[in-house]
Amino acid sequence: MNMEQGQNISSEVVVAVSTGPSAGGPYRATVLRREDGGVTLLEYRTADEGVSLSSFLSELRSRHRSGEAPGGPRVVVAVDSTAVAFYRLELPVVGPEQLAGLVRMQAEALLPLGLDEMAMAWYAEPAGPDRQICTLAAVRKQVLSELASRVGALGPSVVVPDCQALAHAWRICFGGDRDKAALLHVREADTRLILTEGGRLTQAATIDVGSGDLEGPEASGTSAELFVHDVRNALGRLDSDAMATGRVFLLAAAPSSHGSLVAYLERAGVSVRHAVPRTNGLRVAGGPDDAEALFPYAEAIGAGLLVLDDDPGLLNLIKPEPAAAGGGLTRALVRMGLALVAAVAMLGVWVFVAKSLDRAELERLKNSKLGALVAHYQTREQVYEERPDILDVLTKIKESTPDGMLVDSFVFQKGRPIQISLSARSREQVFQFEEKLASQSGISDVQILGSTLNTSTNQVQSKVTFHYLRYTRGK
Repeated sequence: MNMEQGQNISSEVVVAVSTGPSAGGPYRATVLRREDGGVTLLEYRTADEGVSLSSFLSELRSRHRSGEAPGGPRVVVAVDSTAVAFYRLELPVVGPEQLAGLVRMQAEALLPLGLDEMAMAWYAEPAGPDRQICTLAAVRKQVLSELASRVGALGPSVVVPDCQALAHAWRICFGGDRDKAALLHVREADTRLILTEGGRLTQAATIDVGSGDLEGPEASGTSAELFVHDVRNALGRLDSDAMATGRVFLLAAAPSSHGSLVAYLERAGVSVRHAVPRTNGLRVAGGPDDAEALFPYAEAIGAGLLVLDDDPGLLNLIKPEPAAAGGGLTRALVRMGLALVAAVAMLGVWVFVAKSLDRAELERLKNSKLGALVAHYQTREQVYEERPDILDVLTKIKESTPDGMLVDSFVFQKGRPIQISLSARSREQVFQFEEKLASQSGISDVQILGSTLNTSTNQVQSKVTFHYLRYTRGK
Protein backbone atom coordinates (compact mmCIF):
# COMPACT_ATOMS: atom_id res chain seq x y z
CA MET A 1 0.00 0.00 0.00
CA ASN A 2 1.36 3.42 -1.00
CA MET A 3 0.53 6.27 1.34
CA GLU A 4 2.99 9.00 0.35
CA GLN A 5 4.93 9.36 -2.87
CA GLY A 6 6.74 11.81 -5.08
CA GLN A 7 7.88 13.95 -2.16
CA ASN A 8 11.26 15.39 -1.25
CA ILE A 9 11.72 14.16 2.28
CA SER A 10 14.18 15.98 4.52
CA SER A 11 14.24 13.46 7.37
CA GLU A 12 15.93 10.06 7.19
CA VAL A 13 14.20 7.50 5.01
CA VAL A 14 15.01 3.79 4.69
CA VAL A 15 13.78 1.28 2.12
CA ALA A 16 13.84 -2.19 3.68
CA VAL A 17 13.07 -5.38 1.76
CA SER A 18 12.83 -9.03 2.81
CA THR A 19 13.93 -11.52 0.18
CA GLY A 20 11.76 -14.48 1.20
CA PRO A 21 12.89 -18.11 1.49
CA SER A 22 16.26 -18.71 -0.18
CA ALA A 23 16.20 -15.08 -1.39
CA GLY A 24 13.80 -16.12 -4.15
CA GLY A 25 10.83 -13.98 -3.14
CA PRO A 26 8.20 -12.93 -2.71
CA TYR A 27 9.98 -9.61 -2.23
CA ARG A 28 8.23 -7.53 0.43
CA ALA A 29 9.29 -3.96 1.09
CA THR A 30 8.57 -1.17 3.53
CA VAL A 31 9.54 2.49 3.42
CA LEU A 32 10.14 3.99 6.86
CA ARG A 33 10.88 7.58 7.89
CA ARG A 34 12.20 8.80 11.23
CA GLU A 35 10.81 12.17 12.27
CA ASP A 36 9.72 13.98 15.44
CA GLY A 37 11.15 11.29 17.67
CA GLY A 38 9.15 8.51 16.04
CA VAL A 39 9.01 6.35 12.93
CA THR A 40 6.34 6.51 10.23
CA LEU A 41 5.57 3.69 7.82
CA LEU A 42 5.22 5.46 4.47
CA GLU A 43 4.57 2.44 2.30
CA TYR A 44 4.46 -1.34 2.31
CA ARG A 45 4.03 -3.52 -0.74
CA THR A 46 4.91 -6.83 -2.36
CA ALA A 47 6.66 -6.99 -5.72
CA ASP A 48 4.52 -8.25 -8.58
CA GLU A 49 5.36 -11.71 -9.85
CA GLY A 50 8.20 -11.58 -12.36
CA VAL A 51 9.53 -8.20 -11.17
CA SER A 52 13.23 -8.37 -10.34
CA LEU A 53 14.58 -7.27 -6.99
CA SER A 54 16.69 -4.54 -8.62
CA SER A 55 13.68 -3.07 -10.48
CA PHE A 56 11.55 -3.24 -7.33
CA LEU A 57 14.13 -1.36 -5.26
CA SER A 58 14.82 1.18 -8.01
CA GLU A 59 11.15 2.11 -8.22
CA LEU A 60 10.83 2.51 -4.44
CA ARG A 61 13.97 4.63 -4.13
CA SER A 62 12.96 6.96 -6.94
CA ARG A 63 9.48 7.46 -5.48
CA HIS A 64 10.79 8.31 -2.02
CA ARG A 65 13.51 10.82 -2.75
CA SER A 66 15.53 12.20 0.16
CA GLY A 67 17.07 15.63 0.22
CA GLU A 68 19.89 14.35 2.44
CA ALA A 69 20.81 11.45 0.15
CA PRO A 70 21.18 12.38 -3.54
CA GLY A 71 21.11 8.72 -4.55
CA GLY A 72 17.84 8.12 -2.73
CA PRO A 73 17.02 6.45 0.60
CA ARG A 74 19.30 3.87 2.15
CA VAL A 75 18.52 0.28 1.22
CA VAL A 76 18.37 -2.47 3.85
CA VAL A 77 17.95 -6.13 2.91
CA ALA A 78 16.69 -8.79 5.33
CA VAL A 79 18.21 -12.00 3.96
CA ASP A 80 16.79 -15.46 4.64
CA SER A 81 18.34 -16.72 7.88
CA THR A 82 18.21 -20.33 6.66
CA ALA A 83 21.57 -19.56 5.06
CA VAL A 84 22.95 -17.92 8.22
CA ALA A 85 24.60 -19.73 11.14
CA PHE A 86 24.33 -18.22 14.63
CA TYR A 87 26.70 -18.85 17.52
CA ARG A 88 26.92 -17.71 21.13
CA LEU A 89 30.52 -17.25 22.22
CA GLU A 90 31.60 -17.16 25.85
CA LEU A 91 34.93 -15.35 26.12
CA PRO A 92 37.14 -13.87 28.85
CA VAL A 93 36.72 -10.17 29.60
CA VAL A 94 39.32 -8.29 27.53
CA GLY A 95 39.63 -4.99 25.70
CA PRO A 96 37.97 -4.33 22.33
CA GLU A 97 41.16 -5.04 20.37
CA GLN A 98 41.70 -8.44 21.95
CA LEU A 99 37.98 -9.27 21.79
CA ALA A 100 37.92 -8.90 18.00
CA GLY A 101 40.84 -11.31 17.70
CA LEU A 102 39.26 -13.86 20.02
CA VAL A 103 35.96 -13.76 18.13
CA ARG A 104 37.81 -14.37 14.88
CA MET A 105 39.71 -17.34 16.30
CA GLN A 106 36.56 -18.89 17.76
CA ALA A 107 34.82 -18.38 14.41
CA GLU A 108 37.64 -20.11 12.55
CA ALA A 109 37.28 -23.14 14.81
CA LEU A 110 33.47 -23.22 14.61
CA LEU A 111 32.67 -22.42 11.00
CA PRO A 112 32.41 -25.27 8.48
CA LEU A 113 34.35 -23.28 5.85
CA GLY A 114 37.47 -21.14 5.92
CA LEU A 115 37.20 -17.47 6.85
CA ASP A 116 38.01 -16.47 3.30
CA GLU A 117 34.71 -18.08 2.23
CA MET A 118 32.55 -16.65 5.02
CA ALA A 119 31.18 -13.22 5.91
CA MET A 120 30.63 -12.51 9.60
CA ALA A 121 29.01 -9.99 11.90
CA TRP A 122 28.90 -10.00 15.68
CA TYR A 123 28.05 -7.92 18.70
CA ALA A 124 29.11 -8.11 22.33
CA GLU A 125 26.78 -7.92 25.29
CA PRO A 126 27.82 -5.83 28.30
CA ALA A 127 30.71 -7.63 29.96
CA GLY A 128 30.16 -9.48 33.22
CA PRO A 129 32.69 -9.75 36.03
CA ASP A 130 34.50 -12.73 34.49
CA ARG A 131 33.09 -13.37 31.03
CA GLN A 132 31.98 -11.70 27.82
CA ILE A 133 29.09 -13.07 25.71
CA CYS A 134 29.04 -12.39 21.97
CA THR A 135 26.50 -13.30 19.29
CA LEU A 136 28.04 -14.21 15.95
CA ALA A 137 26.26 -14.53 12.60
CA ALA A 138 28.04 -16.03 9.59
CA VAL A 139 27.02 -16.65 5.98
CA ARG A 140 28.82 -17.94 2.91
CA LYS A 141 30.13 -15.08 0.76
CA GLN A 142 28.60 -16.84 -2.23
CA VAL A 143 25.14 -16.16 -0.76
CA LEU A 144 25.93 -12.44 -0.58
CA SER A 145 27.35 -12.48 -4.11
CA GLU A 146 24.13 -14.02 -5.41
CA LEU A 147 22.15 -11.39 -3.52
CA ALA A 148 24.30 -8.63 -5.03
CA SER A 149 23.56 -9.93 -8.52
CA ARG A 150 19.82 -9.72 -7.79
CA VAL A 151 20.06 -6.21 -6.35
CA GLY A 152 22.19 -4.90 -9.21
CA ALA A 153 23.71 -1.42 -9.08
CA LEU A 154 21.52 -0.36 -6.16
CA GLY A 155 23.59 -2.20 -3.61
CA PRO A 156 22.27 -2.19 -0.03
CA SER A 157 24.13 -0.43 2.76
CA VAL A 158 22.99 -3.08 5.24
CA VAL A 159 22.27 -6.82 4.92
CA VAL A 160 20.80 -8.25 8.10
CA PRO A 161 19.56 -11.78 8.91
CA ASP A 162 15.77 -11.70 8.77
CA CYS A 163 15.60 -13.52 12.12
CA GLN A 164 17.26 -10.51 13.76
CA ALA A 165 14.79 -8.24 11.97
CA LEU A 166 11.91 -10.33 13.36
CA ALA A 167 13.37 -10.15 16.88
CA HIS A 168 13.48 -6.36 16.63
CA ALA A 169 9.97 -6.16 15.15
CA TRP A 170 8.69 -8.40 17.96
CA ARG A 171 9.46 -5.76 20.55
CA ILE A 172 8.28 -2.76 18.52
CA CYS A 173 5.29 -4.14 16.60
CA PHE A 174 4.14 -7.27 18.48
CA GLY A 175 3.98 -5.93 22.02
CA GLY A 176 7.16 -7.76 23.03
CA ASP A 177 9.43 -6.86 25.92
CA ARG A 178 13.08 -7.17 26.90
CA ASP A 179 12.74 -10.35 28.96
CA LYS A 180 14.00 -13.66 27.61
CA ALA A 181 11.65 -15.19 25.06
CA ALA A 182 11.46 -17.85 22.35
CA LEU A 183 9.67 -16.80 19.16
CA LEU A 184 8.19 -19.19 16.60
CA HIS A 185 7.65 -17.90 13.06
CA VAL A 186 5.92 -20.43 10.82
CA ARG A 187 6.36 -20.39 7.05
CA GLU A 188 5.07 -22.73 4.37
CA ALA A 189 8.10 -25.04 4.33
CA ASP A 190 9.82 -24.38 7.66
CA THR A 191 9.61 -22.75 11.08
CA ARG A 192 12.10 -20.33 12.59
CA LEU A 193 12.86 -20.50 16.30
CA ILE A 194 14.33 -17.23 17.56
CA LEU A 195 15.65 -16.59 21.06
CA THR A 196 15.69 -13.02 22.35
CA GLU A 197 17.06 -11.34 25.44
CA GLY A 198 17.13 -7.64 26.18
CA GLY A 199 15.08 -7.10 23.03
CA ARG A 200 17.79 -8.58 20.81
CA LEU A 201 18.33 -11.85 18.99
CA THR A 202 20.69 -14.17 20.83
CA GLN A 203 20.24 -17.42 18.87
CA ALA A 204 18.15 -18.83 16.03
CA ALA A 205 17.46 -22.18 14.41
CA THR A 206 15.37 -23.43 11.48
CA ILE A 207 13.03 -26.42 11.82
CA ASP A 208 12.32 -28.18 8.53
CA VAL A 209 8.59 -28.51 9.19
CA GLY A 210 6.18 -25.75 8.19
CA SER A 211 2.51 -24.98 7.83
CA GLY A 212 2.36 -26.99 4.61
CA ASP A 213 3.33 -30.11 6.56
CA LEU A 214 1.11 -29.43 9.57
CA GLU A 215 -1.99 -27.76 8.22
CA GLY A 216 -2.29 -28.62 4.52
CA PRO A 217 -3.93 -31.61 2.83
CA GLU A 218 -0.69 -33.58 3.18
CA ALA A 219 -0.52 -33.05 6.95
CA SER A 220 0.24 -36.18 8.94
CA GLY A 221 0.73 -37.28 12.50
CA THR A 222 4.38 -38.02 11.74
CA SER A 223 4.97 -34.40 10.70
CA ALA A 224 3.38 -33.21 13.94
CA GLU A 225 5.57 -35.55 16.00
CA LEU A 226 8.67 -34.34 14.17
CA PHE A 227 7.69 -30.71 14.68
CA VAL A 228 7.12 -31.05 18.42
CA HIS A 229 10.27 -33.15 18.79
CA ASP A 230 12.38 -30.60 16.90
CA VAL A 231 10.99 -27.61 18.80
CA ARG A 232 11.69 -29.22 22.16
CA ASN A 233 15.15 -30.37 21.09
CA ALA A 234 16.03 -26.98 19.63
CA LEU A 235 15.00 -25.20 22.84
CA GLY A 236 17.12 -27.66 24.81
CA ARG A 237 20.09 -27.42 22.46
CA LEU A 238 20.01 -23.63 22.58
CA ASP A 239 19.84 -23.79 26.38
CA SER A 240 16.55 -21.91 26.55
CA ASP A 241 14.33 -21.88 29.64
CA ALA A 242 11.38 -20.47 27.65
CA MET A 243 9.27 -23.60 28.15
CA ALA A 244 9.72 -23.54 31.92
CA THR A 245 8.93 -19.81 32.15
CA GLY A 246 6.01 -19.88 29.69
CA ARG A 247 7.81 -17.49 27.36
CA VAL A 248 7.21 -19.20 24.00
CA PHE A 249 5.41 -16.90 21.56
CA LEU A 250 3.96 -17.67 18.13
CA LEU A 251 4.26 -14.67 15.80
CA ALA A 252 1.00 -14.72 13.85
CA ALA A 253 -1.34 -12.49 11.86
CA ALA A 254 -4.29 -13.21 14.17
CA PRO A 255 -4.97 -14.93 17.52
CA SER A 256 -6.64 -17.80 15.67
CA SER A 257 -3.71 -18.49 13.33
CA HIS A 258 -2.09 -21.94 13.25
CA GLY A 259 -4.57 -23.46 15.68
CA SER A 260 -3.61 -27.07 14.91
CA LEU A 261 0.08 -26.27 15.37
CA VAL A 262 -0.56 -24.70 18.77
CA ALA A 263 -2.64 -27.74 19.73
CA TYR A 264 0.23 -30.10 18.86
CA LEU A 265 2.59 -28.11 21.09
CA GLU A 266 0.13 -27.78 23.96
CA ARG A 267 -0.46 -31.54 24.02
CA ALA A 268 3.30 -32.02 24.27
CA GLY A 269 3.51 -29.70 27.27
CA VAL A 270 4.80 -26.63 25.40
CA SER A 271 2.66 -23.65 26.36
CA VAL A 272 2.45 -21.14 23.49
CA ARG A 273 1.07 -17.61 23.42
CA HIS A 274 0.09 -15.78 20.25
CA ALA A 275 1.80 -12.47 19.46
CA VAL A 276 -0.05 -10.47 16.81
CA PRO A 277 0.92 -7.19 15.08
CA ARG A 278 0.08 -3.85 16.68
CA THR A 279 0.52 -0.43 15.13
CA ASN A 280 0.80 1.44 18.42
CA GLY A 281 4.61 1.27 18.20
CA LEU A 282 4.66 2.57 14.62
CA ARG A 283 2.88 5.46 12.97
CA VAL A 284 1.21 4.63 9.66
CA ALA A 285 1.02 7.46 7.11
CA GLY A 286 -2.56 8.23 6.18
CA GLY A 287 -3.98 7.15 9.52
CA PRO A 288 -4.65 3.80 11.22
CA ASP A 289 -4.31 0.70 9.10
CA ASP A 290 -5.15 -2.96 9.43
CA ALA A 291 -2.46 -4.33 11.75
CA GLU A 292 -3.08 -7.86 10.46
CA ALA A 293 -2.14 -6.73 6.94
CA LEU A 294 1.30 -5.74 8.23
CA PHE A 295 2.22 -9.24 9.39
CA PRO A 296 3.84 -10.41 6.11
CA TYR A 297 6.06 -7.32 6.30
CA ALA A 298 7.41 -7.97 9.81
CA GLU A 299 10.94 -8.79 8.58
CA ALA A 300 11.11 -5.70 6.38
CA ILE A 301 9.73 -3.47 9.14
CA GLY A 302 12.18 -4.89 11.67
CA ALA A 303 15.14 -4.48 9.30
CA GLY A 304 14.31 -0.84 8.66
CA LEU A 305 13.82 -0.11 12.36
CA LEU A 306 17.17 -1.71 13.21
CA VAL A 307 18.87 0.86 10.98
CA LEU A 308 16.75 3.86 11.96
CA ASP A 309 17.20 3.00 15.65
CA ASP A 310 20.96 2.74 15.08
CA ASP A 311 20.91 -0.47 17.11
CA PRO A 312 24.45 -1.25 18.35
CA GLY A 313 23.67 -4.96 18.04
CA LEU A 314 22.96 -4.75 14.30
CA LEU A 315 24.42 -7.80 12.53
CA ASN A 316 25.35 -6.20 9.22
CA LEU A 317 26.76 -9.02 7.10
CA ILE A 318 28.38 -6.68 4.58
CA LYS A 319 29.95 -4.27 7.05
CA PRO A 320 33.75 -4.42 7.51
CA GLU A 321 34.62 -6.29 10.66
CA PRO A 322 35.79 -4.31 13.71
CA ALA A 323 39.45 -3.35 13.32
CA ALA A 324 42.02 -3.28 16.10
CA ALA A 325 44.46 -0.38 16.45
CA GLY A 326 47.67 -0.86 14.54
CA GLY A 327 45.97 -2.53 11.59
CA GLY A 328 46.21 -6.05 12.98
CA LEU A 329 42.56 -6.84 12.27
CA THR A 330 41.28 -5.64 8.92
CA ARG A 331 38.47 -6.46 6.55
CA ALA A 332 40.84 -8.58 4.51
CA LEU A 333 40.88 -11.17 7.36
CA VAL A 334 43.86 -11.74 9.59
CA ARG A 335 46.84 -13.59 8.14
CA MET A 336 47.65 -16.06 10.83
CA GLY A 337 51.32 -16.91 11.80
CA LEU A 338 52.12 -20.04 13.89
CA ALA A 339 51.38 -21.13 17.38
CA LEU A 340 47.96 -20.22 18.85
CA VAL A 341 45.34 -22.82 19.62
CA ALA A 342 41.66 -21.85 19.73
CA ALA A 343 39.71 -23.88 22.25
CA VAL A 344 36.05 -24.38 21.40
CA ALA A 345 33.29 -26.38 23.10
CA MET A 346 31.41 -28.51 20.55
CA LEU A 347 28.63 -30.86 21.61
CA GLY A 348 29.98 -30.85 25.16
CA VAL A 349 33.47 -31.97 24.06
CA TRP A 350 36.50 -29.67 24.00
CA VAL A 351 38.18 -29.75 20.61
CA PHE A 352 41.48 -27.90 20.33
CA VAL A 353 42.25 -26.51 16.92
CA ALA A 354 45.66 -24.89 16.53
CA LYS A 355 45.75 -21.70 14.53
CA SER A 356 48.30 -18.97 13.90
CA LEU A 357 48.29 -15.27 14.55
CA ASP A 358 50.20 -12.42 12.93
CA ARG A 359 53.04 -10.85 14.89
CA ALA A 360 51.32 -7.53 15.61
CA GLU A 361 48.28 -9.26 17.04
CA LEU A 362 50.49 -11.61 19.04
CA GLU A 363 52.30 -8.66 20.62
CA ARG A 364 49.01 -7.08 21.61
CA LEU A 365 47.88 -10.29 23.24
CA LYS A 366 51.20 -10.68 25.04
CA ASN A 367 50.70 -7.26 26.58
CA SER A 368 47.19 -8.13 27.71
CA LYS A 369 45.91 -10.26 30.55
CA LEU A 370 45.83 -13.13 28.05
CA GLY A 371 49.61 -13.21 27.87
CA ALA A 372 49.84 -16.26 30.10
CA LEU A 373 47.27 -18.07 27.98
CA VAL A 374 49.17 -17.27 24.78
CA ALA A 375 52.45 -18.50 26.31
CA HIS A 376 50.77 -21.75 27.31
CA TYR A 377 49.38 -22.32 23.85
CA GLN A 378 52.75 -21.57 22.24
CA THR A 379 54.20 -24.63 23.95
CA ARG A 380 51.86 -26.88 21.99
CA GLU A 381 53.71 -28.34 19.01
CA GLN A 382 51.04 -30.75 17.83
CA VAL A 383 48.53 -29.14 15.47
CA TYR A 384 45.31 -30.96 14.84
CA GLU A 385 44.71 -30.48 11.15
CA GLU A 386 42.04 -33.13 10.67
CA ARG A 387 38.58 -31.75 11.41
CA PRO A 388 35.34 -33.71 11.31
CA ASP A 389 32.64 -32.65 8.85
CA ILE A 390 29.70 -32.60 11.27
CA LEU A 391 27.27 -31.67 8.52
CA ASP A 392 28.34 -34.69 6.48
CA VAL A 393 27.78 -37.03 9.44
CA LEU A 394 24.35 -35.60 10.19
CA THR A 395 23.39 -35.84 6.52
CA LYS A 396 24.34 -39.53 6.40
CA ILE A 397 22.32 -40.20 9.56
CA LYS A 398 19.30 -38.39 8.13
CA GLU A 399 19.54 -40.30 4.82
CA SER A 400 19.61 -43.59 6.74
CA THR A 401 16.68 -42.82 9.05
CA PRO A 402 13.36 -44.50 8.11
CA ASP A 403 10.10 -42.53 8.31
CA GLY A 404 8.81 -42.36 11.86
CA MET A 405 12.22 -42.82 13.51
CA LEU A 406 13.62 -39.96 15.60
CA VAL A 407 17.21 -39.27 16.64
CA ASP A 408 17.09 -38.19 20.30
CA SER A 409 20.77 -37.54 20.98
CA PHE A 410 24.11 -37.39 19.19
CA VAL A 411 27.55 -37.62 20.86
CA PHE A 412 30.69 -36.98 18.80
CA GLN A 413 34.14 -37.04 20.41
CA LYS A 414 37.55 -37.39 18.83
CA GLY A 415 39.03 -40.85 19.30
CA ARG A 416 35.73 -42.50 20.27
CA PRO A 417 32.85 -44.00 18.28
CA ILE A 418 29.92 -41.71 17.54
CA GLN A 419 26.92 -42.64 19.67
CA ILE A 420 23.30 -41.84 18.86
CA SER A 421 20.07 -42.61 20.68
CA LEU A 422 17.01 -43.49 18.60
CA SER A 423 13.26 -43.80 19.05
CA ALA A 424 11.69 -46.17 16.52
CA ARG A 425 8.32 -47.75 15.87
CA SER A 426 9.79 -51.24 15.83
CA ARG A 427 13.03 -53.19 16.11
CA GLU A 428 12.83 -53.83 12.36
CA GLN A 429 13.23 -50.09 11.81
CA VAL A 430 16.38 -50.11 13.94
CA PHE A 431 17.83 -52.95 11.84
CA GLN A 432 16.92 -51.05 8.65
CA PHE A 433 18.74 -48.01 9.98
CA GLU A 434 21.81 -50.08 10.90
CA GLU A 435 21.99 -51.62 7.42
CA LYS A 436 21.48 -48.32 5.56
CA LEU A 437 23.98 -46.42 7.72
CA ALA A 438 26.63 -49.13 7.26
CA SER A 439 26.36 -48.67 3.48
CA GLN A 440 27.23 -44.96 3.67
CA SER A 441 30.72 -43.92 2.58
CA GLY A 442 33.06 -43.10 5.45
CA ILE A 443 30.89 -45.00 7.98
CA SER A 444 32.10 -48.27 9.50
CA ASP A 445 31.60 -50.67 12.42
CA VAL A 446 27.93 -49.84 12.98
CA GLN A 447 26.71 -51.58 16.14
CA ILE A 448 23.39 -51.68 17.99
CA LEU A 449 24.19 -51.61 21.70
CA GLY A 450 20.69 -52.53 22.79
CA SER A 451 16.98 -51.93 22.27
CA THR A 452 14.20 -51.62 24.81
CA LEU A 453 10.46 -51.06 24.44
CA ASN A 454 9.10 -47.97 26.20
CA THR A 455 5.62 -49.15 27.17
CA SER A 456 4.35 -45.62 27.85
CA THR A 457 5.12 -44.40 24.31
CA ASN A 458 5.14 -47.79 22.55
CA GLN A 459 8.49 -46.78 21.04
CA VAL A 460 11.63 -48.89 20.73
CA GLN A 461 14.57 -46.98 22.16
CA SER A 462 18.05 -47.95 20.97
CA LYS A 463 21.65 -46.84 21.15
CA VAL A 464 23.84 -47.18 18.05
CA THR A 465 27.57 -46.56 17.69
CA PHE A 466 29.72 -46.25 14.58
CA HIS A 467 33.02 -44.86 13.30
CA TYR A 468 33.41 -41.94 10.91
CA LEU A 469 36.57 -41.91 8.76
CA ARG A 470 39.66 -41.78 10.98
CA TYR A 471 38.46 -39.07 13.30
CA THR A 472 36.70 -41.36 15.76
CA ARG A 473 39.54 -43.85 16.00
CA GLY A 474 42.29 -43.45 18.55
CA LYS A 475 45.88 -43.15 17.39
